[in-house]
Amino acid sequence: NYLLIIVGYFFSVLTKKNITIGLPYAFSFEPTNICNLKCPECPSGKGNLNRKKGVTSFNDFKNIIDKIKNHCIYLNLYFQGEPFLNNNLSEMIAYAVKNKIFTAVSTNGHFIDENTATNIINAGLGRLIISLDGASQESYEQYRKGGDFNKVISGIKTIINTRKKLK
Repeated sequence: NYLLIIVGYFFSVLTKKNITIGLPYAFSFEPTNICNLKCPECPSGKGNLNRKKGVTSFNDFKNIIDKIKNHCIYLNLYFQGEPFLNNNLSEMIAYAVKNKIFTAVSTNGHFIDENTATNIINAGLGRLIISLDGASQESYEQYRKGGDFNKVISGIKTIINTRKKLK
């Protein structure tokens, strides 16, 4: 698949036409579009989503992974909602990793305790992005409405310490 993508790219450059002969190798999957914060720049936080709010089941996730696993190598497990509000997130990560798909999660950091940290590390999460948009509670809450700066700092320390502990 990767070679098909590269060949398609070079033919596109040579012919100056869009030629697509491979399948996508990277996907974004939204475990939930629900969030605990009310960030002013986010459609979920502002309540502006034009679709039903919900949480994706593990079975629906598994069915999608089974369809893309032969050509997908990278998976973003986030979009509009807070991924850790889906209780199946660790299982989703583990299933993607079992199918040789690198996984990334972006979070507002409010749900990282030792148990959650252990679960996502053991599941094989490849990349964790924690949005900490400020240097104090005052600057942080300008963007992360309803957020707790110290809780996010604590979560960051927990994930680091848990990773060290689990080696």
